[in-house]
Amino acid sequence: MKFIELLWDSEFFGYKVAKIETSKVNEFQLAGLLKTLRNKNFELVYVFLKEKINNKNLIDFNIELIDEKVTYFKRVNEASYYEKNIIEYGLEYPTEQMLDLAVQSGKYSRFNYDKRIAKKKFEELYKKWIINSVNLSIAKNTLVYKVNDSILGMLTLSEKNGKGDIGIVAVDEEYRGKGIGKTLLNAAEKWTYDNNYTKIQVVTQGFNIPACKLYENRGFLKDKTEFVYHCWLKNK
Repeated sequence: MKFIELLWDSEFFGYKVAKIETSKVNEFQLAGLLKTLRNKNFELVYVFLKEKINNKNLIDFNIELIDEKVTYFKRVNEASYYEKNIIEYGLEYPTEQMLDLAVQSGKYSRFNYDKRIAKKKFEELYKKWIINSVNLSIAKNTLVYKVNDSILGMLTLSEKNGKGDIGIVAVDEEYRGKGIGKTLLNAAEKWTYDNNYTKIQVVTQGFNIPACKLYENRGFLKDKTEFVYHCWLKNK
C-alpha cells in the first residue's frame, strides 16, 4: 500500500495532501500508513477503495466516507447531432454564467460535501475547472446550450484511456427537467464519434441520483464504483 503526494492539491488548499488508492483493503496497514503520513505533516488524505471499510477501526484519523464515485460508459456506434442550441464555445475564458454553472455542477461533489473544506475553496476549485477547460489546458472542447444570450447548460470533453471523456456537466437549476441535459449528452456522443472514439465515459457521485438517472436513461452502463474517504490527520 503506497501513497502519492498531490502537489497541485497541496498548493491549492495550502496544506499537504496525499492520495492512497488500493484494490485490497487491510485496515491495519491503512492505519499504519496514515500514521506515517501524519508524522510527515500531511493534513488531508484521499483514500480510494473498491469496498467500504469499518470507520470505527480508523477513528483516530477522522476518516469519513465522502463519495461513491461511479463511472459510466456507453458505446457510440453512430453519429448523433448538434441541436440548434448547441454551440462549441470558442473563447479563452468562461462567462460569468459559465462560472456559476460550474459551481452549481459541484453540488454533490466531495469537496462541497466535506464541511472541513471552506465553501469558498470549493467554489474556487470548480471555477478553476471550467477556466482550465475552456482554455484547453485540461479539455479538448466545451459545448454550451445557449438560448439568445443566455448559457443554460454546458459540458466539457476530453480523452482518457482511449475514450471520449465528459468532465463538467451542468444545467442551470432553474431550467432542469426540460431536456437540456439530454441534448448536451447527444452532442457529446456526436463529438465522441466525430473524433473516432468508440466509447464515451463520465464520472459522477452515487449520491447524485438525478445525474445517475440521466446517464442510465441515455443508455450509459455502470463500469465501476469506488468509495472515497477523506482522512483529516490534524484536528481542525
